[in-house]
Amino acid sequence: MIHQSSISISISILSFFIIANSSPSNSASFYFGPGGISVGVSHLDLFILIDLSGSMDDNNAECRNIKTISGIKPKTCLDLTFDTIIELINKLDEIIGMSTNKQNEGLRVMIKGFSCEKGQSQPLSIDIINELTGGSKSNIINKINNARNILKADGGSCPQVAIAQMITEAENKWLNSLSNNRYHKSLIAITDGIIYDSTGSGGLSTSNAINGLRERCIEGITITLNGKGGNNLSQQDKLTQQKYLAIFTSNQNERELELINDQNNEIIEPIGIIIGYMLEEMYLKDKCKNKLSYSTQDKYWCGYSEKWQCSNRESCEWIDGGIGCRKDPSIVGCDYSTKKKCKQDPGCSWNKIDNKTFGCFKKAQQVDCKSFPSKKSCNSKSKHCRWDISNQECVDKI
Repeated sequence: MIHQSSISISISILSFFIIANSSPSNSASFYFGPGGISVGVSHLDLFILIDLSGSMDDNNAECRNIKTISGIKPKTCLDLTFDTIIELINKLDEIIGMSTNKQNEGLRVMIKGFSCEKGQSQPLSIDIINELTGGSKSNIINKINNARNILKADGGSCPQVAIAQMITEAENKWLNSLSNNRYHKSLIAITDGIIYDSTGSGGLSTSNAINGLRERCIEGITITLNGKGGNNLSQQDKLTQQKYLAIFTSNQNERELELINDQNNEIIEPIGIIIGYMLEEMYLKDKCKNKLSYSTQDKYWCGYSEKWQCSNRESCEWIDGGIGCRKDPSIVGCDYSTKKKCKQDPGCSWNKIDNKTFGCFKKAQQVDCKSFPSKKSCNSKSKHCRWDISNQECVDKI
């Protein structure tokens, strides 16, 4: 049963990356609902984020009572999470098959775990399936089961680095592909929603990383296990959870699913329908279905881990000394994740990214500073301009 209620733990099976083409089988159309029928789904790329923080196993007693599709009783909440992922992959394989050598058919998956340590300041990314992978379903499931047996819930919830790696994989696989037709994307992550937005030593905030997903046509679903806003959460944690579930789903409540009522077998069907609607939404955007019009310039995200990747992006620059890839301040200049911080900078404004999502952007220049010939006239526009003493000219205030 899927229910919008408040109970105890949350596991958000977040954003799937999904890619589909336009000649679906009847079963695929049915599974992906009206949206899937509209755009046609015969292949997809699925990216899954798994929260490995310590709080994921706070409610193991409840998770052990949940009936799974496989019939195996989970030992922990992480165990239940892996079981649900496997059943979802089984379903998608049944509907569209696994990707083989054909460019526009079948399923590929990439799965990353995330956590953080050192006082929520050092994000960690854990490989489960480290790149988009198709082919043998049994090999994929074996890797998932190996992770199930090894990984333990520990540390905090910092998905920044894992998301950055997924963004790189998503755009590079598509831009380097011979095909122009694998373009629908979506994400699933499994998390309790108590996510930390600290930039840490790497400087990459969770909010900006999520915006980076959206810039690349990746929308998300969240699934909470045993409900949202549970009694074990503080008021602050409830607000944090609410915030990040909304960010991942573009503030669309219908994408926030909950797995309750002692079973996980009914969660698989609504996932397909929501994915279909997201694919339809992305299909309406030209850059999301045509890689020839896809722009690598990004107004608010530069989270690349390698210098060559960073240097290849128009609005990013690499800063040595452990700083890494950041937005080029001469192009953008406003890397703030919250409205409050954004508005404190007089050169920035808090603007809409889409109908329900906001971001921080550099204000448009209102005056041509070089047109003021004297120091006095230049200083009259001190909000935008400053007098350069060495060159005796009026220049932009950056």
